[in-house]
Amino acid sequence: MFDVVRELNTELRRGSYSDWFFAKTTGKSIDELWTEFQKTPAFTPVAAETLQLQAELGYVNGQPPKDIGRRLTAYLLQQPGGALTLEGSEVLAKFVADAQLPGFLKVIGREISWGIGGPNLRKESSSAAYPAVRTFCGRKTDDPSAYYCIVVRLSKQSGWKLQRAWRAGPDGRVLEEYPIP
Repeated sequence: MFDVVRELNTELRRGSYSDWFFAKTTGKSIDELWTEFQKTPAFTPVAAETLQLQAELGYVNGQPPKDIGRRLTAYLLQQPGGALTLEGSEVLAKFVADAQLPGFLKVIGREISWGIGGPNLRKESSSAAYPAVRTFCGRKTDDPSAYYCIVVRLSKQSGWKLQRAWRAGPDGRVLEEYPIP
């Protein structure tokens, strides 16, 4: 396999890569290799769920459509708990804007992109029950870590509160827990 990686690197650097490379090198098309990979333990349920959601939102070759914000909002509003998810994201945006999100106080001014995240994405957005729990994942452009936070709304009459905030490495391992004020 190491030779395949080395050869792929060479093809990419030359600018001569095509999908034919994998058929020539492995004897299998890229689609056949992808199908095989999806049957391995490395293809996690979270990865499968993410790909399914991306397909529903109109991603092409892993790239979001230009109107992804509109599509995501429309998708969420079709879910029983989607309005709560949107409320939670507004609260998160306010925490960030007001520099009240632990772990992010020192990075104001650097680009951070936020999304709905965590292993319970569909379960959370489809639940309209209280307490409402929503997990969000943020990424900085120059950092391989993922920044997570969980916001909770205990009842329809209560406000949203930050429950947990942490930073995880690319492998998902928690690197740092942030104290909640």
